[in-house]
Amino acid sequence: MSELGLFDFQKQKRLADDSKPCKIILNHSFYQTEFRKRKYIMHYIRILILSLVFLGFSCSGLKPPFYRSVHQEFLSTEWKLNVFRISYLGPVQGLWWGEEFYQLDIGLENQTDQFRFFKFFDQKMDKHNLLASLKSDEYTEKVFLENKNLFAAEDFFRQYPGIKLYFSLKEGHNKPTTTYNGELVFPEIRLNKDDYYSAAFVASDLGVPLKGGVVETSVASSGWLAPREFRKYSLYFSVPTGAVLRKVDYPGVLKAELVKE
Repeated sequence: MSELGLFDFQKQKRLADDSKPCKIILNHSFYQTEFRKRKYIMHYIRILILSLVFLGFSCSGLKPPFYRSVHQEFLSTEWKLNVFRISYLGPVQGLWWGEEFYQLDIGLENQTDQFRFFKFFDQKMDKHNLLASLKSDEYTEKVFLENKNLFAAEDFFRQYPGIKLYFSLKEGHNKPTTTYNGELVFPEIRLNKDDYYSAAFVASDLGVPLKGGVVETSVASSGWLAPREFRKYSLYFSVPTGAVLRKVDYPGVLKAELVKE
């Protein structure tokens, strides 16, 4: 039995509001019309975002150094993950790990015919998180109530390798040795005979940055994406002094090489 079969979503919705009993009427012609309308809207939104994404940086308050991708290798037929730009945000000032915060701007497209859920970090979730994610968007909730089979339930509960931002160190800077719960905050990794380190992702299990800094939180997942839907996200990382950003990697989805602008 799937995770979605473990609970009756319709029953839970009725119990949430006894004054408004939820009567579900499947209207497939209405659903098809709404689905096509949303698909066309998402197509034009995607074009608009891609056209304006770089213009937006000029008035965003982001600071140099900036990094861009010189080569992106797309590894998945289900997901297309694009790296737009990486920008310096400001100093950590002792409010989290490392010395500098960076913002990674990406685009994610669901290339399948189902509603899909994507995690940037392997965040553990249960059926209560699933209910909350479905109720967070009226359209998504409506489609789920009409046809659960349109949703890839396994996306929500399976393990994810997570997104990685790799950096090297300038000459003269010591290897980072800071640990959290017995694990290195900036673990070393060897790729193609070169030594790199993994930046600390703000939405990971390294704790939460203290309030008052330039970064206090980061998204950990995409939310439910409709078939062929495209969205833009900003993810936040920190690095130690002397870091030079080199690569963005999501195993099985994307490999991207970075250069400083």
